[in-house]
Amino acid sequence: MKPEFSALLPVRDSDLEYEMLPYSLASAILCGPDELIIGLDMPSTRIMDKSIEIAKKMGYNGLQFLVIPPSTEWSFQLANIIWNGYKKAKHDIILSFDVDTVLYPKAIRKGLTVIHDRSDVAFVTFRKVMNIRSVLDLMRGVLYLFKKMGSRKPFTGLYFVNRQAYFQILTEEKMKFIKNGVDTILFTETLRQDKYTAIGLNDFGSFCLTRGNEEIPWRQFQVGVWMAAHSFEYMNLFLYAIQNLHPYVALGYFWASENSKSEPVKMAKKFTLDEFCFLGQETIRGLNV
Repeated sequence: MKPEFSALLPVRDSDLEYEMLPYSLASAILCGPDELIIGLDMPSTRIMDKSIEIAKKMGYNGLQFLVIPPSTEWSFQLANIIWNGYKKAKHDIILSFDVDTVLYPKAIRKGLTVIHDRSDVAFVTFRKVMNIRSVLDLMRGVLYLFKKMGSRKPFTGLYFVNRQAYFQILTEEKMKFIKNGVDTILFTETLRQDKYTAIGLNDFGSFCLTRGNEEIPWRQFQVGVWMAAHSFEYMNLFLYAIQNLHPYVALGYFWASENSKSEPVKMAKKFTLDEFCFLGQETIRGLNV
């Protein structure tokens, strides 16, 4: 008998996410979740109607909607939706994914078996097929493959999570604090404890419809600011920028070197790189990146 699981898909009412919804939702239904929760920050007639239309066409009866209004207690609305979505889910095994991912059912079913059979696993994640739109994207995709081949625990925003482990590893206070990296914080906090482990499968679990978060210019710039604040040498900077094909890292580094007394640099000195990134674009607010 196939293990039952819930799936959580956060969706914003934007034109882009509305256009991607049919692909991600249909692929998720093919994976066979007992329930599929659409997480929204406000009621959206067109998102709900499109979701219901797709579910009906595919003969799926497990569609649910969860509306979590923005709250001043939460710095990052996506974290708010995910935290409350996990609490609402029917099952302890939850598939978490984004609207820009088209899931591969065979790999998803393999991940489901892994997390179902091992109570010591906090989450199981997969590799992803990158969206290639240019020569630079192709080069990044090749680099991504090599990096993931050598990684013991590759991590992407697509993963199964063990809810019982999740609520022991993370606290609501931590989730309320972050302004970015809602998936990454699960990975970093899992590594800081020894009760649960993480598994990164080498199977491709999805195709990404958009570019990866790490390719966004302001995120690269943010990493450069942090590297300068922590006195990384030029050679380390250039190796990082070249190996990852992230030119904005260098721009952030040189900006921070010339503005060493600025607020972003002062802030970067107080945190690890992950913690600094959790603060999101607030760390470089006001800069034209």
